[in-house]
Amino acid sequence: MYNLKCRGVLVTPFVLITLIISWASSQATMSGPDVFLGVDKLYHLAAFFVYGISCRLFTEGIFYINHYKLKLYMAAFLGIAFGAIDELHQSFVPGRDASILDFLADAFGVFLSTFVWNKIINFIRARYLEKCSN
Repeated sequence: MYNLKCRGVLVTPFVLITLIISWASSQATMSGPDVFLGVDKLYHLAAFFVYGISCRLFTEGIFYINHYKLKLYMAAFLGIAFGAIDELHQSFVPGRDASILDFLADAFGVFLSTFVWNKIINFIRARYLEKCSN
C-alpha cells in the first residue's frame, strides 16, 4: 500500500488524460496532419496506449489488492470501456461520428500498453515507489 502522496501521483495521470480525451472528443472537428490514409487510427492507438498506462497506474494506486494480473485486467477493461464510451459520445457531437475502426484502434492501444507494462512498472517501482511503501 502506498502513502497518500504517492497514490496521488499514480491517480493524477489517469484523471488528466481522461479529461483531455473527453475534451478532444467533444470538439466538432479534430484534425492532425494527414500524412497517409488512416493516420487518425495511429492517433487513436497512441492516445489510448498512453491512456492504458494511466489506467494501470490508477489501478496500482487505488486498489488494495496484491494481485498483479487482476490489476492488469481491470486496467485493460477500464481503458477499453472508456474507448467504447468515447466513441459513443462522439456519435452525439456535431461534425463527429462513431467508428468501429476507431474503437478497435483504441482497444489495441490499451492492449499494447499492457504488454509493455511490466517494463514500465518495474522502472517506476525501482525509481519511485519503493520510497513510497509504508
